[in-house]
Amino acid sequence: MSSHTAESRPDSLAPGTKIGPWCVERLHGRGTYGTVYRVRSDEPGETGVFALKLAHFPWDPRFEREGLLLSRIRHDSVPKLRDRGGWRQPRGDIYPCLVMEWVEGVALYEWAARGKCTSRQILRVLAQLARALEATHQADGVHRDVKGDNVLVNPEGFAWLVDFGAGKFKGARSLTQETLPPGTQAYRSPQALRFLKENYRDRGAHYEATEADDVYALGVTAYRAVTGRYPPPGTDLDRAFDPKHAPLPPLQPPSALVSMCPELEGLILRMLSDMPEERGRAGEVAHSLEQAAASAGHRADAPILPHGSGAAAKKSRPRSRRIRQAFAPAVPWLGGAVGGAFLAAVTWWMVQPREQSPSEVQQEHVSDEESEGTVALGDTGQPVPTTEGAQRAQPSGIGLEMPKRPFPGQVVPPCKKGFEAEIELTPGKKETRSCWIEVKAAEGLCKPNGYEYRGGCYLPVYPPAKLPQSVKQ
Repeated sequence: MSSHTAESRPDSLAPGTKIGPWCVERLHGRGTYGTVYRVRSDEPGETGVFALKLAHFPWDPRFEREGLLLSRIRHDSVPKLRDRGGWRQPRGDIYPCLVMEWVEGVALYEWAARGKCTSRQILRVLAQLARALEATHQADGVHRDVKGDNVLVNPEGFAWLVDFGAGKFKGARSLTQETLPPGTQAYRSPQALRFLKENYRDRGAHYEATEADDVYALGVTAYRAVTGRYPPPGTDLDRAFDPKHAPLPPLQPPSALVSMCPELEGLILRMLSDMPEERGRAGEVAHSLEQAAASAGHRADAPILPHGSGAAAKKSRPRSRRIRQAFAPAVPWLGGAVGGAFLAAVTWWMVQPREQSPSEVQQEHVSDEESEGTVALGDTGQPVPTTEGAQRAQPSGIGLEMPKRPFPGQVVPPCKKGFEAEIELTPGKKETRSCWIEVKAAEGLCKPNGYEYRGGCYLPVYPPAKLPQSVKQ
C-alpha cells in the first residue's frame, strides 16, 4: 500500500490523508521512531478504528522486522497486525507503516497505582502477559523490551503486551552493533549485565537475548508495579560490578515494602532468580500465576499498600511543606539562614513550571505515568492531547535515565567538589558532562520533580542569578 499526499512530514499528516485504504482520522501520539494515527478503512465491510504506526525515517528496517514478528504471533494479549505498507512522500521516499487493531488502556504502573490493585488482580494481569510471551517465544521470537510502559490494561483488567519494535525472531538480521540488544537498562537480566561487564571492550561481542531475559524483565515489571521501585542490579551498573563503589543493597522481598499475598511474592522472586533455569519458561510461569490467582486466600483480595504509608496525612499537607520535609536531610550541614535560604530555593525550584524543552531521553522513553488511552502500538512516547488548547506537557524526571545532554544554561565542569556531582550524561562523550546536586527526597517526590540516577535523586545546577550593579551586596 502506498499513497501520495501534499503533506511532507510523516509525523504531521492531516486528517483525511489517505495511505492505501486507510484514512487518517487524527494524530494519536509521537515517539522517537514513529507516529501513531487513528485511522479507518475505506474497504467495504471493514468497520471500526485502527492504529497506524508510521516511521519517521524512510526505509526504516525496524518496521519490517516488527511487522514480520507480529505476523507470527497469535494471542489475544498481543495487538493483531492488519496491514503493512508505506507512505510515499512527495519527493519519492517511502516511509514504512504498520496497521493494527486499536487498543486503548492505561500503562501498567499507572493502572496499578490508580486503582489500589489487589494481589489477585496483579496475578491475573501477569498471567496474561506471560501467555503473550509464551506465544511470542513459540513463534521463535523475543520481545526484548518487556516493561510497564509497554503494557496496557483496560478497566476490566485485560492486559496487552505492546511495542514489539525492539523484538527479534530466529533468522532475522541484527540491526544494531551494540554489545547488548535494544532494551531498557533497569530490566536487563543479570546474565546480560555480566556479559556487558566481561565484553564491553570487545566490539565484536554481541549478547543474544533469550526467553529467560523476557521472563526476568516480566519479574522486574511485576516488582516495580507492586513496590514502586526497581530491583538491583540493573539500576546501578557501577555499584553492581565495580569493587571501588559501595555494593548494591540486596534485593528486598516485595512484602518488606508493601502488603501483598505470599503467592504473588513467591512468583515475582522466582522470575527475578539469578539463574535463568530457575525462572521457568513463560508458559510455566503463566500456569503458576493462573493457579495462584484461582487458589490464593483472602489476603489476595486486599489492596496492595506500602507499610505504614500514611497516605492520607501526606495528602493533607501543603506540597511546599512536603518538599521541605523531604529535602531537609539533604543538607544537615547547612544551618540557620543559609539552610533556610537553600531549602527555600529548592522548594521554589521544585514548584515552578519548567520552561525547558523535553530532553532527547524524555522524548525517547515513555514515562511511567502514561496518559489514559495510550494505543497499543508502542513507540508513542508522548500521546497527543485531543482537547484544543491543552497545555504542553512540562519536562520532569522520568525515573529511568538522565537527559543525554546538559540543559541549556546548566553548569558544566569543573563542578564544586563535595557539593556538586559531575555526571557524564552520554557515556564516552565528555561534552555531555554537567554538574548536578544530589538531594535526599522522600519516596515518590523525586520522580515528578527531579531526575533519578543510579539510585539517587538529582537536580541540575544553574549559575546564580547576577544582581544588578546598583544593588549593594
